[in-house]
Amino acid sequence: MKKRLRLFLSTAPHEHRKFYWFEVNNKDLYWGTSSSIKHTFCEIQKVSNTQFKFITPKHFKTMEESRTKFSYHESGQFHIQKLESGVYGDCKLKEIWKPNEEIVIPLFSILSKPFLNYPIHRKNPTKGGDIARAILLEGEEGKNRILGEFFIIKSVNTNLPKPLLDFGSKYIIHHYPITEDIILCFRFVKLSKLEGWHGDKELIVLRNNRKQELPYSNIS
Repeated sequence: MKKRLRLFLSTAPHEHRKFYWFEVNNKDLYWGTSSSIKHTFCEIQKVSNTQFKFITPKHFKTMEESRTKFSYHESGQFHIQKLESGVYGDCKLKEIWKPNEEIVIPLFSILSKPFLNYPIHRKNPTKGGDIARAILLEGEEGKNRILGEFFIIKSVNTNLPKPLLDFGSKYIIHHYPITEDIILCFRFVKLSKLEGWHGDKELIVLRNNRKQELPYSNIS
């Protein structure tokens, strides 16, 4: 069984911008960026419930565009690979997550680029029988970024862990069924007035729910 979901960021009803894809192949889950972008792994330092700062790696200002592929396997192994010359290279990180029989599995958190800074998808979004879904921010809202968290869940009624940052009722939750057993959940909040802060870069945060803390600055 193989099923792929394409998630777009849309700045108009028929203007879909490349974001992320998620694919289930038997009991393994794969996901990655839909285009080459400047993205890096970082940490969040919480200052208060609504104030925070990102701790970025040393190469943050000189990053080059790349495409990253993630995989989470039935065995509990988690891999990160980087696309080079059209081929995904060797595993950059290998750790053991909770077994995928768990009800909720956090995947990653993201601070997106402003929506308008993602490339437009010119092809059929459902080509090959893929599922396509979009998050719409029109007009001036297209300059907004989103801070979101992706999870695998078993039911739309599942209680999610506390968010990394507490924005209260501002969080929006979307559910995307990929198979009968796997639902992708995306919890996010819109952040405005950040388009001028490194608008060409996307930041990724991995929850520290593994056996050891991740070496963020060595991953990307």
